[in-house]
Amino acid sequence: MATEKKQSTGYEVWKKMVDEQLAKLETAGEEMERYGRQAAEQATAAIDEMSRLLKDQLEHTFQLARQWRKIGTDAAHRAAETVGSFMQAR
Repeated sequence: MATEKKQSTGYEVWKKMVDEQLAKLETAGEEMERYGRQAAEQATAAIDEMSRLLKDQLEHTFQLARQWRKIGTDAAHRAAETVGSFMQAR
């Protein structure tokens, strides 16, 4: 009987250690999931911000192109008027 009690106690100690380690493993897994979710949220926020910045940059590029086209067109009109005035003066 004493042997059975020692085996039972040994098993209980072993079982307790295994249960504790499994609980720690579960906790570690939950923490890893939480960190993974945080990383995904941060990555998503960074992607959204980058997308917004790229859209703003594209809009700015189109505005600059529009302004340069207007400057070029205005310069061409002035040049044509100058040449026309010169031709009429002769």
